[in-house]
Amino acid sequence: MALPVLLAVDDDESLLGDIERELNDRYARHYRVVCARSPAEAREHLADLAASGIEVALVLAGHSAAEPGITDALVRAARDVAVLLAGG
Repeated sequence: MALPVLLAVDDDESLLGDIERELNDRYARHYRVVCARSPAEAREHLADLAASGIEVALVLAGHSAAEPGITDALVRAARDVAVLLAGG
């Protein structure tokens, strides 16, 4: 059975790398970590995961990845998944 996914989204490549490393260090035993550098890439991942029947446990989107309507789009794509927007 496939592990559920933690999806992180941020356009800051360095920050996204740090997030990916931290999530893998803490949660790789129970989750697969997937990262995207744009909201569009995140939506593609969500569509692929849904088509594969793989559960998405969390979408973590950095404030810099925010664009008009992205919160609504991610929530619609992720359905019953927690979506956490981070940043200031």
